[in-house]
Formats: sequence, structure tokens, C-alpha cells
Amino acid sequence: MDSDYRKVVAITGSSAGIGRDLAILFAKRGYKVGLLARRIELLEQVREEIVSKNGVASIVECDVADKEVVKAAIKKIEADLGCIDIFIANAGVKNGMNSSNFHAGEASNVFKVNVFGILNCIDAVLPGMLNRRRGHIVGISSVGAYFSVPQDPVYCASKAALSSLLEGMRIDLLPKNILVSTICPGFVKTEMIANDKNPQPCMIESDKAARLIFKAIEKKKKVYNFPIRLYLLTVILRCMPTRMASKILNAL
Repeated sequence: MDSDYRKVVAITGSSAGIGRDLAILFAKRGYKVGLLARRIELLEQVREEIVSKNGVASIVECDVADKEVVKAAIKKIEADLGCIDIFIANAGVKNGMNSSNFHAGEASNVFKVNVFGILNCIDAVLPGMLNRRRGHIVGISSVGAYFSVPQDPVYCASKAALSSLLEGMRIDLLPKNILVSTICPGFVKTEMIANDKNPQPCMIESDKAARLIFKAIEKKKKVYNFPIRLYLLTVILRCMPTRMASKILNAL
């Protein structure tokens, strides 16, 4: 790892699941890790695990939906660890709301975290990267951004918005030496989907997902979709007539 670049990584939603596993993996590889999440007691546990293995970590209680809280959290991380070189926007929510139980207020809450929460994070971290003319922003989207499943269209819509945002920023920021990556996992075994009774094809473990995401970030991939079988299924479904796609989804 280059000693002058990508030394500090900050990760939202790092108290559990993919975010936690990514934090531990980055720490093992020699990065200083900024941990941001709402559950401070779980962040303490992650920090203790990192420090016990001679890693360096700073934690901040942070709700990404609160713009001012996010700005303060980024300042705290950079005061503790130094300038953020890689920012991973991983925090997200999923409520399993379909068309039958649709509620605008609940839909708004999903977008408040999955879309506006990312905007708050970018707003806080991007100015510093622009001043330094270097940095890497990573957004954790979903293969659901490519094809909105009927069991959870609001969640998929929020991820489609995120992917579109990152795509535009990637092109705009490239001349400024700032990389933007979009990571689109399929179903990952985390507490987010633990109580989800809908089909979950091609499920993978959280630690495996973290390893794949880490490699994609190291390779500076602009977009990374996995598992590939599930991604290809979403591409095929999108091209199919609605009735045929519905039959396939019902058969899963």
C-alpha cells in the first residue's frame, strides 16, 4: 500500500454486517479506520477488535440522515486519523414495503437514509478531497438497482437513485483525480434481511462480500456487481415481458 495514498478509510454503517467486516479487513491491511454508525456500543466492540490486533480506529456515533451530525463526524474522524482518502458510504435501510402496504412516509424514511444520507456524507467529505485533488468515494448500492423486485420496490428505487448519482459524479470528478466506485451486492447474510421472508437467491456470507468489495476497491473498479449470476438474472428480467418476468420471480 502506498504510504501517501489511501491511508485513512472511513465507513458508515460499520457497527455490523458488511461495514463491520470491511472495517476489520481494512485494518488488517494497514489502514487507519474511521467507524461511523448509530449504535455506539457496537462500534466500541469493533474498535476493540481492531485495536487488539494492533490496528488503529476511531469511532463516532452518527446518523447519516442528519447533515450536521455527519459533518461533525467527518471532522472528528479526520482530527483523530488524518485526511480521509477512501470514504465508503455503506449505511442503508430496508423495510420490505411492497405495493400492497405502500406508505409514502415509510418510503420517505428509506430515501432519507439510502439517498439523502449519502448526499450528506458526500457533502461532508468531498470538499477536502477536492482541495487535496485526490480521494476515492465508494457507494454500496445493490443489484436491485437494475431491476426493481415487487417485494421491495422502494428499496430498489433508492438504490437505483444512488447508482445514478454515483455514475454522474464519477465522470464529473475524474478530471479532479477523485475516483467514484459503485458496488452492487446481491443478497448478503446480514441482520438487514434476517427477517425477510421473500426469496433470497445466491445468498453469500457477509465476510465473503467484504473480501470481494475490498478487492474491487483496491482495483479501483468503477462498478462492481456480484454475485454475477444474480446480476445477469436482473439484466435478463429487465428485458423480458412483464408477465414472463413475474412467472420467473414467483418461481424463485
